[in-house]
Order: sequence, then structure tokens, then C-alpha cells
Amino acid sequence: MNLNGELLALSTILNCPVEQDLYKGKERRFAVFTYENEEPEVVGDNDVLIEKASIQLSYYVPENYNYFKDKAAIKSYLRGLDYYIESISTFIDDEDIKDSVQLRRLLFYIQKAV
Repeated sequence: MNLNGELLALSTILNCPVEQDLYKGKERRFAVFTYENEEPEVVGDNDVLIEKASIQLSYYVPENYNYFKDKAAIKSYLRGLDYYIESISTFIDDEDIKDSVQLRRLLFYIQKAV
């Protein structure tokens, strides 16, 4: 299952880069998505009729950035495309330092069945 086009389109909504798996750029606001799991959701006649993808979407912003409007836009966009938002976590981690700037990470666990 390839949902890349839908997820990469978040770059237009957020006005920042969105990449799959790894971001190597210099921007301080960016998003990265990773497919965690793909599995059959509905099976019939020895065939997969509907497949479900579980995806981790991480949105990184500078520590003091007001991210609430962006968070709402991400949620609205995903729900509009029939993604199920399992959970959203927000945290600051020592691993999320880029060019000496502490970044805040919004972590969306999402799923979509197609």
C-alpha cells in the first residue's frame, strides 16, 4: 500500500518539508512519516480485500513554536482522507536537537484501511 502522495501533500498544508523515513534538510519545521505495519483488514475468497497501514507521523517544530494551529490542520487533513488517528503525543526529547536548537515533536499514530 502506498499512501505517500497523501502524506507528502502535508507539505502544502504545513508550508514545510515532509519526507518519508528521514529528513536531512536544514529547516527547523518539518515532518517525517514511517510505515510501521501493513496487514490485511478484510480477507475473502483467498484474497486481501482491504489492507490496513499503520503509520507514525512526526512533526518537528522549534521548542517555543505555537504548534496548536498546525496540529488542528494535520488532524483535519488526515480525518478528511479517512485516516484513523490512534493517538497524538507531544514531547521534547534530547535526541531531537537540530543545529543546536531543541525541537518539539508531535507524534501522530495513524491508520488507514484501503
